[in-house]
Amino acid sequence: MMHDELLEDLKTKSRDSWHVSLLLYDFINEKKLYDNGMVEQAYWDNYLTEITGRLKQLEKDAYESNEAVASRRIFISYSWKDREMAEKIYNYLRNYKVNTFWDVISMEAGEEIENRLELEIQSAEFFLIIVSENSLRSSWVNKEAMMARMNIENGLGSRIIPIVIEERFYDNDDSLVKDILDYFDEKISRQSRWMKERIDKDSGEDIFLSQRAEYKLQRDNFWKIMKTLKERATVRLTDGHFESGMQRIIHLFNK
Repeated sequence: MMHDELLEDLKTKSRDSWHVSLLLYDFINEKKLYDNGMVEQAYWDNYLTEITGRLKQLEKDAYESNEAVASRRIFISYSWKDREMAEKIYNYLRNYKVNTFWDVISMEAGEEIENRLELEIQSAEFFLIIVSENSLRSSWVNKEAMMARMNIENGLGSRIIPIVIEERFYDNDDSLVKDILDYFDEKISRQSRWMKERIDKDSGEDIFLSQRAEYKLQRDNFWKIMKTLKERATVRLTDGHFESGMQRIIHLFNK
C-alpha cells in the first residue's frame, strides 16, 4: 500500500477507532520527517510495513472482540474557575452515556498531566471548549485549544465546539478581546519590570524571562484561538439556555 493510500485508509478508519487515531497521529509525524528528507528510505519502508501490520492487527482484534468502535469521545476544556459549569456539562453528557474526558474524574493520581491531555485531545472526536473570560486567560485552556487546532491541521478529524457561558463573547464592541489583551500586556510588563530589578541587583532573572516568554506565547496564541472560535457555530449556555444548548450539543454528536 502506497503511503498516500495508507494515510487515507488511516483517516477513514480513525473515525471509528481510538486506537487507529493514535496510529494516524504517529504516521503523520513520521511522514513529515520522511517528506523533509530526515529519514532514510530503508527506515521508511520498514515503518510502512510495521504500521500496516499494526493496522491489520487492530482490525483483527476489533472483529474478534466484536466491540463497538463508533462510540463518541469527548474532551472538555475549561478554566478551573468555571469548574461548576464543567461539572454540570459532564453530568449531563454522562446521562447520555457519552464517553467524556473531564480531568477531575478521568485523571489518575500521579499521571503526567500534559502528556495525558495531549493524548486525550488527539483521540477525541469532539473538543468542547467552555468560553469565558476565565478560560481565555487560562494557560491550560490556551495549551489545550492549540493542541486541538493542531489536531485539526493534522487531519485527525476532531470538531471544536465553543460553549459560550458569558454573553460578552457576542458583544460587537470587542471589549472582551481588549480586556484579555490588556491582561496579557500587564503580565508581560510586570515580568519585564521584575526582570530589570533582578538585573540591577545582579541577581538571577531567568525565571522572569521564562514567564514573560510564556505570557507572550499565550498572547500570540489568543489571536489564533479567537479566530478558531469565531469561525465556528457556538453553543450558548448562558442563563436560560442550558437545556436547549445541551440538546444542540447532543444533536451535533449524532450527526
